[in-house]
Amino acid sequence: VVLLGTFILQALASSAMLGGAQYFATYILERPKLTDVLFACLVAPGLLFVPVWAKLSHRVGKRGGFTIASVLFIAAALLLLTARIVPLPVVYVLVALAGIGYAGMQMFPLSMLPDTIAADTERRGTQQAGAFTGYWTAGETAAFAVGPALVLAMLAVTGFQSSTADVEVAQPASAVTGVLLSFTVLPAVLAAVSLLLLRRYRTPS
Repeated sequence: VVLLGTFILQALASSAMLGGAQYFATYILERPKLTDVLFACLVAPGLLFVPVWAKLSHRVGKRGGFTIASVLFIAAALLLLTARIVPLPVVYVLVALAGIGYAGMQMFPLSMLPDTIAADTERRGTQQAGAFTGYWTAGETAAFAVGPALVLAMLAVTGFQSSTADVEVAQPASAVTGVLLSFTVLPAVLAAVSLLLLRRYRTPS
């Protein structure tokens, strides 16, 4: 339950960031066509760093590596609050750092899940891998659906005005701030709360 809860919160964080990318590119960077670049910066570096996270887990353990990856994601997300005043290449680097953290946030819980299933099997004497993975998949699916909804809710609260392809609506300052917070602070807070839950996880023995 602790591991699943941690993973769901982090899935909410990452899906919120992904869901806010289009708004971030349009209203913060003022370059709507950079959305695909942001996605690439978030995903591609993370794929390259999976072997690094795997090597780190041998030194600090899976939970330790999971914590480091989460902290990196949180730090990068918060540093992106400076996106309107720093050069664009710096924004790319910060998004890439968030992507590297995101890769660890995906890898470590998936690596810890089989350990948890094995420990449960040894303790109960029955195999419940199907139930574990079923709950896991359902939780992940729900989180990736709710994450973008949280972004939309934040935009609505801050006064964001919907626009169409033909008419671009000028956004109030509060809405622009909402866009920035939904891409940075919202994912960071969700990931930070997940770390409080992760502290209760005990490595199966």
